[in-house]
Amino acid sequence: MSPIVWIAAVLAAIAVIGVFIWIWYAFFRTQVRAIKKCRESVRTIKPGLIYLGMIPIFGYFFMFWSIWKIAESLRKEFEMRDIADFMTKRVVLTRNIGYVFLLSPLLMLLPFISAKSPIPDIIMLICWIVFWVKISNISALLDRNEFLPDPVGVNVPGVQDGSGI
Repeated sequence: MSPIVWIAAVLAAIAVIGVFIWIWYAFFRTQVRAIKKCRESVRTIKPGLIYLGMIPIFGYFFMFWSIWKIAESLRKEFEMRDIADFMTKRVVLTRNIGYVFLLSPLLMLLPFISAKSPIPDIIMLICWIVFWVKISNISALLDRNEFLPDPVGVNVPGVQDGSGI
């Protein structure tokens, strides 16, 4: 193999690995943004700790704990905003999809699914994307002003007589 082909192959591999790392970082960044939108008093995980999920092997096990803590923080935030009834099911569904994403590679250990089968990989990819989108959507809901409770002591026109909002 000529040196030019070898160098091109190495550069292509580095580029592909770089793209995968960037996508993986963006996935964790979405989770951090969602947690940062929660009040500090309801956070059950520090936003920076979420990046520990990027560490090989350790990150896999850490993500079980972080998904639980993210869901718990979001649930508490929605309770503080008085929309827990509306959002609790979404948060629980998102948490469960995250767990399926993490557990789907273990399907290869089942005797009726071959280690060569693409089924666990397909399930993992779909659940990863759905989890990412759901966290992003929940994060966007936290940005909307209509979900914020009215500040205490501020008179909102029409609220006292029941005719407004």
